[in-house]
Amino acid sequence: MVKNKVINSDYPKLKKAFINDLPDIVRMAEKSEDASVFKKELVSYLNEQRTLSDKRKEPVDAVLTLLENEEKVIDELSTGQKLQINTISWLWYFLTSPDFMEVSPDLLADLYHLLRQVKQPLAVRPDRNLVRRQMNRWPSRLDKEVIAIRERNKSRIITNLIRRIDWHHSPQSRYHFEEDMSFEQKYKQVEV
Repeated sequence: MVKNKVINSDYPKLKKAFINDLPDIVRMAEKSEDASVFKKELVSYLNEQRTLSDKRKEPVDAVLTLLENEEKVIDELSTGQKLQINTISWLWYFLTSPDFMEVSPDLLADLYHLLRQVKQPLAVRPDRNLVRRQMNRWPSRLDKEVIAIRERNKSRIITNLIRRIDWHHSPQSRYHFEEDMSFEQKYKQVEV
């Protein structure tokens, strides 16, 4: 299996990695007068790369999807904000501006790896024997020992839940047992 060269998430090292490994993309960005021209050039470049090999199809499609979604506004549900997607524009600014640090270096590192796959697709097809050896390192969920461990854990969790419900017998709580229930009855109620 091939491991990717990990690039550090700082701007100068990222810039150097783009310059060394993706000079076509860097030249394209530098020759483009703005981000919109860069996007058009990038689409042409990607379509050309797609014709060279079937292995390039997935990374090319991923970058084209980024381009299709460029400038779309989305609802960020976790913050309640509306955000505009500018991934490829940020890449152009990063490649052409000496002090651009507006976005996370992690995003730029992801773009680097994605564009590198377009240029040099990875042929990651692990050996069948290697996969079997790795799978055999851990027990299956159907092994008797694993089933027994899961049953013990389930019983322990149910017992702890019963104790907590009994201990917090607040009238506002939505979890409660009837006054005259035995432990076995409580256990069956929680188990269901």
